[in-house]
Amino acid sequence: MNSATARPGTALAVLGVIGGSEGAADGFLAAMRLSCRGVRTVNLGTGVSLERAATVLARRPDAQALLLVAGAPGPALVRGLVDLPWLLATGGLNRPVIVGGSPGSGGTEGSRSGDPGATTAGRLLGLGVTQVLPDLADAAQLLLSRAGPPGAAPSGEKPDDRYSHTRG
Repeated sequence: MNSATARPGTALAVLGVIGGSEGAADGFLAAMRLSCRGVRTVNLGTGVSLERAATVLARRPDAQALLLVAGAPGPALVRGLVDLPWLLATGGLNRPVIVGGSPGSGGTEGSRSGDPGATTAGRLLGLGVTQVLPDLADAAQLLLSRAGPPGAAPSGEKPDDRYSHTRG
């Protein structure tokens, strides 16, 4: 579902499946589930590179985050995000990056070594990913809390005085 601008109290995110087409169904389902939870998405589909996702996000100032579905197993997913630290440092990506997948996608599996950096999630967080979620639809709660209640002014803005009523 695409949209030109976000309405007050709603959230918009750019979503794509990083890596191959293995996560096509996961990406579609994540977009549908996010929509049911009040988050609109610009769905880039499968095989999305980090650079393409960052370019689309830059064109969407109303989007709150980049949501990436883990369409490939751990090592391939980490390789797909290897440029993330550079994009974050240079300002090429200036919004949260949330990675997730369904339990069957294999993109966010852990490690038994006990070393957090040895897990896929640990490596992703080390690259600068804001959050790793087993189910990307859970990002709705994070995004909607940033958007505020319906009718609220976006963070840092004051409500429009035309709608303020005082008795004198």
